[in-house]
Amino acid sequence: MRIKIVFSLIVLLTETVQSSDVDVIRKLAELDAKIVQLEKERKQDKNIIHNLQKSRKHDLHKMKKAMTQIMRQTQNGHEMVPFPAAFKKSIRQTELGMAAFTACQQTATQENLGAHQTVVFESVITNVGNSYYPNDGEFTAPINGVYAFHVTVMTEPNIYATLEIVVDGRRIDDMVADASVTHEYRSTAELWLLQLNKGSKVWIRTAAKGYRIHGNCHTVFSGFFVFET
Repeated sequence: MRIKIVFSLIVLLTETVQSSDVDVIRKLAELDAKIVQLEKERKQDKNIIHNLQKSRKHDLHKMKKAMTQIMRQTQNGHEMVPFPAAFKKSIRQTELGMAAFTACQQTATQENLGAHQTVVFESVITNVGNSYYPNDGEFTAPINGVYAFHVTVMTEPNIYATLEIVVDGRRIDDMVADASVTHEYRSTAELWLLQLNKGSKVWIRTAAKGYRIHGNCHTVFSGFFVFET
């Protein structure tokens, strides 16, 4: 009788361990799939910025070439025919407005963050125009215009975090990454188009204290110039 009981317990324990192993493997597979998807999204953002840079360089080259030709054709002694204002504006925004950046949180986890604390994306991937400052996590608009900003934030299991996008200290909008009711990592993303003045500063901050944000470059801040206003 004792032998039968012991044997039954061994079988039960074996089935429990096997079931637990299957759950762990399944959750690891789900997490791995999410990480692959995030990496894919980050590469897509990087390709978009690269194409914008390439397009702007091409436009700048064409404009400079056109300017040189116009100067040669309109020269009359020491007097020059003035360029149209729209043409000057196009040249200016191509030269000065070349602002595009992507930076991520390389640190594995930022925790015990205070209320309205700036989230610093310290690892720079792209920073055309050097308008993003990785030491303080702020972007400064080089000229008046419309700019696009994109943020992806990942939180760890059983955690949620609310972040805010801020312009010159004024809260514009917020975003929530909520994994509070799951044992899995969760991420969310937001895109904003903002009209800024030259010198305006944009950054991401916490809405309250006590948040934990997952890094390893899965939390990312990007932005780029769209057009002058």
